[in-house]
Amino acid sequence: MLAFLFAEHSSTVSLFDISSEHVSATQNLLSNSPSHADKVRTFDQHSLRSFISSLGSDENPRLFVLSVPHGVLADHAIDSLKQHLRKGDIILDGGNEHYRETERRQRELEKIGVRLIGCGISGGYQSARHGPSLSPGGNHKTLEKILPQLREWAAKHQHGNPCVTAVGPWGSGQFHQFPAFLELIES
Repeated sequence: MLAFLFAEHSSTVSLFDISSEHVSATQNLLSNSPSHADKVRTFDQHSLRSFISSLGSDENPRLFVLSVPHGVLADHAIDSLKQHLRKGDIILDGGNEHYRETERRQRELEKIGVRLIGCGISGGYQSARHGPSLSPGGNHKTLEKILPQLREWAAKHQHGNPCVTAVGPWGSGQFHQFPAFLELIES
């Protein structure tokens, strides 16, 4: 559903999933939605190189949106992308990770010139289709680059304002997690 949401606000979306079943399910949904079919390209575990190629060969930074569970799976997803990343690329991690893990990944990726934005995402399953509330945190200049796109994707307040704001540096986008907040109070 996120791919559909992004397609409504972007020219094209390349969706990669290691599960061929998930890709097939998305393709079935696309076949019933002609307005999205030409805007969403799907790739499975056997076509990672094709997925990367679909993102363009120019030197413009690319935005990778991770929608995987936090922890080891997020590390695996980032590790599988690393060899294909180039300086200036941006990863938006929407896995609601602990802020310390976000900061660890930010430091690792910074070494190769890639920026990671940790982004708290709220709104339940329906937000995947109609827009979530977003709380991105990370490098200020990188946030400035992606905020216009995030405003397009975000849910809209009753007065039309997008439910997104840059919340600060480093792992602050994941700081909304209650256990992390308690940990800081106690230390």
